[in-house]
Amino acid sequence: MLNNKHLESLMDVAGFIQLSKVQQAVIPEIIKNRNLIVNSPTGTGKTHAYLFGIFSKITKQPHTQAIIVAPTRELAFQIHRFAMQLEKEFEGVKVKLYVGGEKRSAIGSQAQIVIGTIGRLNDLYLDKQDLQLHTANIIVLDEADMLVDQGFIKACDRLLSNLDPNIQTLVFSATIPQGLRPFLKKYLTQSKNIQVFDDDIFNPKITYQLLHTKHLSYIEKTMELLPHLNASQCLIFLNTKQEVQALAQNMREAGYDCVELHGELNAAQRKLALQKVIRLKTPFVVATDVAARGLDFEHLSHIVSCGFPYDMSYFKHRAGRTGRAGRDGVCITLVNDQDQHKVETLKKEGIRFEHIEIKGNALVMFESFKFKTKPMDAEDRKAVSLIKGKRRKVKPNYKKSQKQQIQKHYQKKRRALIQQKIREQQKARAIKKMKEGSS
Repeated sequence: MLNNKHLESLMDVAGFIQLSKVQQAVIPEIIKNRNLIVNSPTGTGKTHAYLFGIFSKITKQPHTQAIIVAPTRELAFQIHRFAMQLEKEFEGVKVKLYVGGEKRSAIGSQAQIVIGTIGRLNDLYLDKQDLQLHTANIIVLDEADMLVDQGFIKACDRLLSNLDPNIQTLVFSATIPQGLRPFLKKYLTQSKNIQVFDDDIFNPKITYQLLHTKHLSYIEKTMELLPHLNASQCLIFLNTKQEVQALAQNMREAGYDCVELHGELNAAQRKLALQKVIRLKTPFVVATDVAARGLDFEHLSHIVSCGFPYDMSYFKHRAGRTGRAGRDGVCITLVNDQDQHKVETLKKEGIRFEHIEIKGNALVMFESFKFKTKPMDAEDRKAVSLIKGKRRKVKPNYKKSQKQQIQKHYQKKRRALIQQKIREQQKARAIKKMKEGSS
């Protein structure tokens, strides 16, 4: 069992001066073998809460005793890195990572603590039977709301149904979405709910700022912003991997060192990218929401959100990558005139925005800017009408889907206007050049 002296030793290894409120609440309950549903914002120390608790229960017996399920490979890499730091304090205890992309020959011997993505764990345990997970007496589902968002909850159901029915189950999540509730009802009928939303020391300390694009694309505005960022490390969010790739290419061409995080990277590429960030080999990370969700970069001082995510609940996850564990952070959101409603919604949720602009060689604050809203033209009205009239059968989240399609329509229209503007500028430059050549 984990005594106070050993806990202090683990805290030293992990770089903790004190435990967060969620850690204080969770660790004793894990030791008591309680099933837990833990609901707490990002950056409040949930990962170390369950790691400290798990290490308190692990023995030197060579069979698998604990399973930690992560929704993404990046998050699995991070949990494994944290666990490996703690492993040093426990002689004879092994931690192993299992994610997609590794060779079967790399499976190796059984470990007491197994960390992995749900697809890979099911493949190795249930399909190929290379892993013996049936001996586990504790399982953690980390970022459970993301497991729901990514459609992995059925895979989690498959895994749990093939484990000891009395296994201690720990569910950690920033939110508890409706899609998670049937799963919780099935597997955590006797559980303790822990909700920690107020932690003076560990609550994210984030300054939120708005920067208007002023008819520039997100990529153009980001390139204009970069020279003015005094960031130890900066994470830039875009909605699609195509946008991530385009911005990263522009940054490299301009001499900025950066790494990409998106769904097209294989396991080796993701691992290399994360190592570069962790070792401070690169100051910039360009990522999609899914790839960067749940990651904790110690030196991350700035977030740049290129517009808002399609699912607005992800905005706080974007911002929550910085200002963690009591450190200060800045989240700069690039906005255009179509974002007024989203900004007002976030203000009602308690977010206070500063308004900034680029003047000369500096970022300066001013009182506020006014969003210029234009009435819908005939083309817009027709598009909105078609989108809203598409579905006769009402499906779950249909309103959100409609909003996303309408937003995509406006984005497409805006891109067309920007491209037209670029063509006009190119034409004007060509005419000017011809005139200069003939004179």
